[in-house]
Amino acid sequence: MHLYRPKVLVCVAMACSGVALAIQLASVIGTGWLMFKNTYAGYTYLTENGLFRYCVEFTGICSTYDKPEVFPDWATACQTFSILALGAMFGSFVVGILHILREETQGLTLLAAEVNMVAAVYIAVEVGLFAGKTKDRIRTTTSSTVSYGYDFYLSIAAGGLSVVAAILYVVGRVTVRYYYQQL
Repeated sequence: MHLYRPKVLVCVAMACSGVALAIQLASVIGTGWLMFKNTYAGYTYLTENGLFRYCVEFTGICSTYDKPEVFPDWATACQTFSILALGAMFGSFVVGILHILREETQGLTLLAAEVNMVAAVYIAVEVGLFAGKTKDRIRTTTSSTVSYGYDFYLSIAAGGLSVVAAILYVVGRVTVRYYYQQL
């Protein structure tokens, strides 16, 4: 099987897709979407809420959201869009890898750019819905702090990398013509 070397911009776009996939995966499986830091009687403890599970530092317990009746519909929608974004990012990464195996890649490059944009839209919906529904909880008082955590921002970074990858795929798709002037 013959392997081909894609254009430099397509290679960079493939790398962006792979990094975005890894970052989004870490964001989805993590517990750092919403952070609760409480101080009570001199003790400080941290509770981290993620999309699929939560952890309480004080007790050392991590658990999934087992009771669907107390889990709101908007949170289920966030979970759904996070999984859809992961699927789209994985698809984009696979299409990017196919550039190495095929000589004619104009169609693949356009497909990879479109899939990256779809992933970015899914992440925008996921993050926007989460932020919209939890913005009233964000606060800082003398005894407690509630803030967005690292996984929330990782998901935003993954969406940004997907947009960058899509742009690089489109720019890398343009054929370059060299004109030489004969002397």
